[in-house]
Amino acid sequence: MKKILLSVATLGILVASCGSTNTAAPATQTTSSSTIDRVAQIASAVSQISGILGANTNLSSDQKSSLLSTVTKYVSNYNSISNLATTDKASYTTKLTDYASEAIGSVKETVSENQYAQILSNLAEYKQQNATTTSQNSVLNTLVSSLVK
Repeated sequence: MKKILLSVATLGILVASCGSTNTAAPATQTTSSSTIDRVAQIASAVSQISGILGANTNLSSDQKSSLLSTVTKYVSNYNSISNLATTDKASYTTKLTDYASEAIGSVKETVSENQYAQILSNLAEYKQQNATTTSQNSVLNTLVSSLVK
């Protein structure tokens, strides 16, 4: 039951974050199907980032919940500034750095020192393995790479 409530709450956050983006639906799609696609993409990104961060860390259920919340907020913040990447690169970089620092700080407060070291290792390993990827995972790579100092 707890997982269902968490999933519903997460979906609500994701839907709310989609409402704050300025992405227009293509003429051939309805707004609702575009929103569903967008929510699916966000949910996938949150799931992938949480998986990268939580790998080999033995997180408790409370830590996993906190990590999911942190990542969801981070992705939502990223979506709110994604249009700046092409219009105001300096502002985009500054805000993304601030959001990444906030997310990493939240993660650090949630986990033990050993778990935090493993999370940083996971991030660095992912960044190294995907350094040359420029395809469909470029947004995910940007999000994860911005978390690595």
